[in-house]
Amino acid sequence: MKLAGVVVTYNRKYELEKNIISIFSQTKLFDKLYIIDNNSDDGTYDYLKEKKYISNQMITYIKLDENIGGAGGFYAGIKTVINDGYDIVCLMDDDGRAYNNDTIEHLVSHAEHLLLAGKDMLMLNSLVIYDDSNLSFGLGGITTINEAIKKAHNNEIINLINPFNGTIISKKLVETIGYPNKDFFIRGDEVEYQKRAAMAGAYIATVVNSWYFHPTFELFSIKWLGRKVQVGICPPWKSYYQIRNYVYRRKMYDGLFAAIREYIFQNYCAWKCNPEYSLCKPFMRKGFHDGIRGLLGARIKPGQTEL
Repeated sequence: MKLAGVVVTYNRKYELEKNIISIFSQTKLFDKLYIIDNNSDDGTYDYLKEKKYISNQMITYIKLDENIGGAGGFYAGIKTVINDGYDIVCLMDDDGRAYNNDTIEHLVSHAEHLLLAGKDMLMLNSLVIYDDSNLSFGLGGITTINEAIKKAHNNEIINLINPFNGTIISKKLVETIGYPNKDFFIRGDEVEYQKRAAMAGAYIATVVNSWYFHPTFELFSIKWLGRKVQVGICPPWKSYYQIRNYVYRRKMYDGLFAAIREYIFQNYCAWKCNPEYSLCKPFMRKGFHDGIRGLLGARIKPGQTEL
C-alpha cells in the first residue's frame, strides 16, 4: 500500500516543524508528506526552505492562494493525495504530532490488519493525548489513557474517534463518501465527515496503542437536561462557524427541530461559560440563520469582533 500524510497549516511554522520532526523519527515512514499551507503570512515557506524541508524528497509543499480554513485545507490535501494514487492517508493538524516513534507504525499496522480482513472503508484514529496520563479532548466520557486501555477490545475502541488528529482514512472510503465539506471553513467539518463515514458503513475506531499529541484546551462542566457535559469556549468569530456548521449538519441529517435544539444547547453553553457571551451572541444568531438557510463558506473573517 502507498501511504501518505497530510498536515494542514496556517501561521504555525514552529509547531509545524515539530510535526515534521516527529514524522521523520517514525519507525514507519510515509511514502510522502503533503504540507497544505493555507496561505500563511508568517514566513512559513521561507522558514521551511531555510530548514531544507522544501527540498526534501519525502515532502510535497503546497501553498494555497487564499486561506480556505481547515476544512478547505483537508479537502485540498485529501483530493491531491487520492489523485496521486495513494491507498491510505493520515490526516493531521499543524499543532499536533506523533507522541512516540511508533505512533504511525501501530496505526498503519492496525489498518493493514483490517484491510486484509476485508474492511476496506476505514477511518482509524490514534489515541489523542496531551501527556502520559490524559486525553486531549476526551472520548465518549473517557478522559485518561488508562481508562481508554481498559475500555478497548482487541486494541481498539469502536465508533469513538477524535478525527483529523492522527486519523487514517482509506482510498475506498474517499471514493465512497467523497471529501470533507470545504465550505465549512472551520469547525465541525471533521464531525460531519465522520457522520458520512458511519452512514456509509465504514469501520471507525480509535487504536489505543497509537498515541498522538494535541494540546488540550480548558473545558467547563455544566448540567444539561439532567446530565453533565463538558464544553469549551471560543471567540466571537469562531462561535459563528461552530453554530452555523453544527446547525447545518443537524438540519441535514436529523431535521429542523434537531437543528433548533442544537442552537439552544450551544447558546446555553456559551451563556454559562463564555465571558465574551455578549460579543458572541450576534455571531451565534447569524450562525443559526445561515446554518438553517445553508449559507456556507468563509462569511466571517478570522478575528472579526463586530458584525
